[in-house]
Amino acid sequence: MTSNDQTCGDVTQTFPGLAGQNPDNGTRVQNRRLLKAAKVVALYRHQNADISFFAGGYVLLWRMKATGWSSDLSDPNRSRPGAMAVSVTGQVFVATGGNYWNGATEWSLIYTPATVAPSTAV
Repeated sequence: MTSNDQTCGDVTQTFPGLAGQNPDNGTRVQNRRLLKAAKVVALYRHQNADISFFAGGYVLLWRMKATGWSSDLSDPNRSRPGAMAVSVTGQVFVATGGNYWNGATEWSLIYTPATVAPSTAV
């Protein structure tokens, strides 16, 4: 465990659906990217915990580096295609369409954490 892992907490809190999976090769690559993004986002939120507006919204990533924060994803043209946005609930969006110079045309949802209903058995 690196010092960054110790300071930013449990990555599975950001992406709980990735824990304990046994995926094929293509899915493994995607999962590794999501886990890397989760670490970057968790560290970014930890380092900016004193700023109250970071409690919600989206952390923006470009090439797996946190580049900022946004309260919403209403303007995809402000990001290049391939940029990622991670919500506080763990949803991951990627900027798609458009081009490098004019920005993306939309945000596409690529990951939603699985929700588990609370057990009612006693």
